[in-house]
Amino acid sequence: ELDGACYELTDEPLQFWSAQSECETRGGNLASWASNPQIHKELLAFGIKSGYTSNAWIGAQFNTDLGTSVWLDGSMLEIPYTRLNSVTACAATYKKIIAGFKCKNMYRAWCKI
Repeated sequence: ELDGACYELTDEPLQFWSAQSECETRGGNLASWASNPQIHKELLAFGIKSGYTSNAWIGAQFNTDLGTSVWLDGSMLEIPYTRLNSVTACAATYKKIIAGFKCKNMYRAWCKI
């Protein structure tokens, strides 16, 4: 449990919106942490301890209407090194940063329950 919520890593790789649906079936959403950026570091550390060091979807995307990156709840994504744009519009953890990838890519996902 981090910041009052539980975080789970999905078992199977999924496309971004399928990952969001999987998180919803678990009673949550793709992970977000607008109010506490420290959670990003904690999730990376947990993934490494668990032996998972590959990309994992999180709940952020590039909003073409606003021309900026946002969490799925609509709050602004204010994390350095985020590279989201209209081509690589969906966010995933990538090594120690958050980066943009094509939404059709298949990754496991962090769910916030």
